[in-house]
Amino acid sequence: MTDRATIVVVDPHDALPDVIARIGAATERLVRLEIPPGSPLFVTTSEFVALKEAAERRRIDVVVRAADPLRLQLARMLGLATQALPAPTLAPRDPAPIAGPGTPPPQSVLDRRAAVAPPGPAAARPATGTKPDAPTVLRQEPTGAAAPDRAARPMQAGAIAGDEVPSPPTNGASPLDAARESEPAVDPPVTMTRLVRQVLNRHATPMPPTTRPTAPEPTPIPAEPNGNSAPGEERTAEEGPTWAAVLAEAGAPTATERRPRRAGRVGRVRPRALAVPLAALLALALLAGAAVVLVPTAEVGITLASQPLTAELLYAVAPSGTAVPDADLVIPAERATVSLTVEASVPTTGVRREPDKPAAGTVRLSNPNREPVTIEDGTVITGSDGVEFAFAEEVKVPAAPGEGRYGAAEAAVQAVRPGAAGNLETGALGGRLPSGVYFSNRDAPMSGGTDRQFPVVAEADREALRDQIEAELPERAEAAFATELPAGTAIVLPSLSPGEIKPTFDHRVGDDAKTLSATAVVPVTALTYRAAEADDQVRAALRERLAAAAPAGYALDEDSLTLAEPEPLPRSEGDEGDLVQYRVTASAVSHAPFTDDDRRTLADDLAGKDRDAAEAILRAVPGIERFSVDYGPNWMPDRMPVNARRIDVETHPGS
Repeated sequence: MTDRATIVVVDPHDALPDVIARIGAATERLVRLEIPPGSPLFVTTSEFVALKEAAERRRIDVVVRAADPLRLQLARMLGLATQALPAPTLAPRDPAPIAGPGTPPPQSVLDRRAAVAPPGPAAARPATGTKPDAPTVLRQEPTGAAAPDRAARPMQAGAIAGDEVPSPPTNGASPLDAARESEPAVDPPVTMTRLVRQVLNRHATPMPPTTRPTAPEPTPIPAEPNGNSAPGEERTAEEGPTWAAVLAEAGAPTATERRPRRAGRVGRVRPRALAVPLAALLALALLAGAAVVLVPTAEVGITLASQPLTAELLYAVAPSGTAVPDADLVIPAERATVSLTVEASVPTTGVRREPDKPAAGTVRLSNPNREPVTIEDGTVITGSDGVEFAFAEEVKVPAAPGEGRYGAAEAAVQAVRPGAAGNLETGALGGRLPSGVYFSNRDAPMSGGTDRQFPVVAEADREALRDQIEAELPERAEAAFATELPAGTAIVLPSLSPGEIKPTFDHRVGDDAKTLSATAVVPVTALTYRAAEADDQVRAALRERLAAAAPAGYALDEDSLTLAEPEPLPRSEGDEGDLVQYRVTASAVSHAPFTDDDRRTLADDLAGKDRDAAEAILRAVPGIERFSVDYGPNWMPDRMPVNARRIDVETHPGS
C-alpha cells in the first residue's frame, strides 16, 4: 500500500512561480515533482532553494523525479528527496535535404514534435481515463535508419534538434544514457567533487557537425500494461515512456488540456547554457579551496632584542613659591585644615580592694614553766608584720617535765581582720605570751584570707587614652579630608599637623569604672594636591629618563613601565609641614625597532628561500633575538612561499 501523492509535471512553458503555485495548491501531503529533460527550469541551485522553502512553508514532502543526474544531485544537496526516471532516448534521423529554392524552412523541435502522430492503434485510440475528444499527445521522436554517411547516434536527453550530438559507444547507448539507466531508485549522497566532475564530463565531449537527420517511420510495439494504458496500446520501441504518457499516468492535464502558450514568451534559456556557468563556478570554487590547502605558507615568529631600564626621580610636594633646590620635580600643593572630632575609650587598670574573709591556721605552743598554763579564747597574738590573730578557743599548755624540756600544745588561731593581709607564710607568726608560753606557725602558713576587687580609673588610663587619640589622628584625618575636599584631591600624610589635644574624660581618677572614654576636637592641617595630575607628571618625567637611557634606536615599551611606591625622605627641622620630598624609582623594557616596512622587507627577502637560506637571513637581522618558522602544509618541503604575501611575520617582545 502506497501513500497518496499529488503529481506536478513541469511544462516547457511554465515559469518558476507557476510551478511553486501548483505545488502550494496540492491537496496531498506528498508531492511528486516531475521535471522533463527539456524543461528550462530547475537547473540552478536558487530554483531548488525556492522549491524547498515553498515545501517547508506548506509543510509538505516533495520528491524530485527527473532523468537528469545534475538536477537530482542539486536536489539532494539541498536535502530534497529524489527519484531517478528512465532517460527517454531519441533515435537518429536522416540528414535533412539541403535547402534550395522552394524548400520550406526547417521546423523547430517543438513544431516537429507536434506535427508527428505515431501510427497504429495507440494513436487512434485514446488512453484509459482520457476523454474521447481530447487525445493524448505523445512527445516522441520518430526512429529510423541512420544516414548512409555515418552511424546512428541517439540524441542526448534534453538536447535541441539541430545541436551537435556526441558520438555514442559501440553498444548503441551514450555514456550519459548508460549512467542514467544504471542510477538506483534511491540516490546515494552527493559530494561537491562528484558534482563538479559530472558537470565537466557532460560538457567536455566535442559535438559533431550539425546535421538534421530525417525521421523514418517508428516501429510500433505493444506497450506493457500499466495503471493508465489500455491493453494492446503501442508505442515506439526506442523511445521509452514519453512525458505525455507520464502525465496521463499521473492523472495530470495533457498538453492539449493545459493552458495555451503565453504570447511574447521567447528566448528560453537552454539547460546547457545554464549548466556551463554553474559548472565553471563550481570548478572555480573547488580550485580555490584546493589552492588554499595546497599553496605553501609560512608563519615567522620573531622575538625582538630587549634592554631592561631603570630610572630614579626626586620630587617634592610644596606650596607655590617654596624653594626646593634639590628636587627634580615640584608638585604644587595647598594647605588645608579640618576640625576633627575623635572619640576613643580604653579599659581601666586601677583596682580597689575590700577585705572579704579572714585568714586562719594553727600555732604550736611551748611551756617552759614547771606549772601548766591556760590560755583563754580570744587571746590576741601579733605577728612580725603587725597582723593580729586571736585564739579561737581556750587552750591548756602542760608544765615542763624537766630541766631543758617544755610542755607542748597546739591551738587554732584566726586573723582579727578579714582580708588577704592575714595570709602569712610558715614561721611568719611567732612570739611569747606574757605567761612565758611561746607560739609559732612553724608547721603551716596562715591562709584563707580574701579581698574583693573593684576596677577603678587610674592616672595611667588617662595617659593611654591621649596616646590612642594621637595615634588614630592620621587615619581619621585622611578620611575627614577625603569627605570634605573636592574629588581627586589627596593629602600628604607626612604633612599632617594636629593642634593641641584636649580630651574630655567621662570619669575621674579613682572612680569605679571598667572603661574610660574621652572625646577630643582637634584641628588638623595638611598639604593637599591633585593626585591624578601629580601621577601624570611623575610618570612623564620618569618616562623621559627611561627613554633617554635606552640604547640608540630602541623603543620604550610603555606597557612595561612600573613605578615603585614613593619613599618619603626625612624632613628637616623647621619644615613644619610646608615641604615633603619623595624618592621614586621606575623600571621598564626597551625593544629593538621593527616597523611595518621592516616586516614587508623581511617577507620580500624570505620569499622563495629554502630553510637554510631563510634562517641565515633571520639570523643576520640585528634586532632579532630569536625566531621560529612554521611551514605549511606540513607534508610539503620546508621552503618559503614565492609570494611574499603568503609569509606571515609576527613579532613578540623580549623578556
